[in-house]
Amino acid sequence: MNDSFKVSSFQRRQDNWNSMKTLIIADLHNKIDWVEKCIKAVKPDQTVFLGDYFDSFDETVECTKRTAYWLNQSLHEPKRVHLLGNHDMPYRFPMSSTLLCPGFTHEKSEIINEILDSGASWDMTKSFHWAQGYLMSHAGIHQNLLHPIKGFDLEDLSRLEKESFLKCYADMGTPLFGCGYSRGGNYPCGGITWQDFDMDFSPIEGVNQIVGHTPHTHVKVKLLLEDGEGIDEGVIECYWDKYLLDYEKVVKKSLNFALDTHRQHYVILEDGKVQVMKNIFAKMQDFSE
Repeated sequence: MNDSFKVSSFQRRQDNWNSMKTLIIADLHNKIDWVEKCIKAVKPDQTVFLGDYFDSFDETVECTKRTAYWLNQSLHEPKRVHLLGNHDMPYRFPMSSTLLCPGFTHEKSEIINEILDSGASWDMTKSFHWAQGYLMSHAGIHQNLLHPIKGFDLEDLSRLEKESFLKCYADMGTPLFGCGYSRGGNYPCGGITWQDFDMDFSPIEGVNQIVGHTPHTHVKVKLLLEDGEGIDEGVIECYWDKYLLDYEKVVKKSLNFALDTHRQHYVILEDGKVQVMKNIFAKMQDFSE
């Protein structure tokens, strides 16, 4: 881990950082053919998928089936974590009218859930994961969704996730999975599967996050400086190359990465340090929307 970044003792208690290598892959959208080659080459201790396995502009029924079969098998592979994106939620909760997302169809839902053991495999997915000092999710957690007194607390976030899943089964809206104003939804800020990195995401002091969801040409970074200098009370926004050049060694109170580059990159998180890698395993068509 970068010594210039301070983490709380609470965060350290949640981790085992001894020689840990985590591979992080964002927003597949049916482009799955390169994934197993990447995992085999990287040889990670853990692979975390940031969600959005389904829905693409060029998909066919066969494409949906292939992705569903791959996901069903991947869910049962050891040392893999599968997070949910906004394009996955309506397939996990097909009876919920509050989770509909562009690209969703009932035909695809029937195909997917028949392959995923009539929905049983969905129980192996979750909305966030904590590893090596980073909170990983599809779109990130906003300060407004945290406990008003304790702030960021993994146990409270787990309880909120459990309560929100129950509301999804009951076809009730929930801010944790809600779509924000910036994406055309009914909530002031998007939830953990919907938050827009450019419009809604704001660094939380003492919390590092790794997300997907909002596409960019390169990996984007938002950080909160220790000395409070900069734009918006110390918040700096830049791309990965600029971060390495100017801010990697600067003391930070929060460090956050947006990884959705249409699969042009993946990330290796090793001993708390982020490494952005060019995706050499995918074909050019895999980088399409």
